[in-house]
Amino acid sequence: MHKINALFMAVRTVSIKTGQVSKTWKMSKITTIPKKTGVTSDPQNYRQISIESCLEKLILFNIRMNNILNIDKVK
Repeated sequence: MHKINALFMAVRTVSIKTGQVSKTWKMSKITTIPKKTGVTSDPQNYRQISIESCLEKLILFNIRMNNILNIDKVK
């Protein structure tokens, strides 16, 4: 786990130092999914969702978990 954490921190640090973010992190794929009720032939019965980069989500999750763990260590 520590190796993964170190990798995420390294990627994040490089991104912050260079001021650059991978283009794939900025891109999302928007797709529609049907609502639970209603006729699927009616466009109003769909909602849009955004599918983002898995690496971006993992880095953000890692940051949140580190913050939570650091808060718990302080208490």
